[in-house]
Amino acid sequence: RYSHYRAIQQNLDIDFAQMAAEDLNFPNEHFDLVAAHILFHEIPVPVIKKVIAEVYRVLRPGGIFVIWDFRTAADGKPGYHSILGLMDAADNGEPYALGFVNCGVEEILKNSGFELRDNHDGGLFMEGRFADKPA
Repeated sequence: RYSHYRAIQQNLDIDFAQMAAEDLNFPNEHFDLVAAHILFHEIPVPVIKKVIAEVYRVLRPGGIFVIWDFRTAADGKPGYHSILGLMDAADNGEPYALGFVNCGVEEILKNSGFELRDNHDGGLFMEGRFADKPA
């Protein structure tokens, strides 16, 4: 509602839609870019897989998918999957976060057809992942 209000104030013609990420009401190959910001640690792994498949469906060939979320448990990286993550999951209402950091999201992206471009090191806890849908 606030975004819609701000768009009207700025005389911008923007369509806003709210829906489940695993069941998007958009046609195939509709977007050039899809970005997920701090979403994946909030949903269970089976839903993560559905969301990634749905993003692949709605991206045009050559489109980009960006995931910005907690670091994943790989290559000995410090970060959320450590004791801090355990404490946060237990004490801060993050029941799906540990599942996300341990699910191998990069491999899920590859298995879904995406080509991983690179990861952006955002510091101790955050990481950006850039994946391309082949043209």
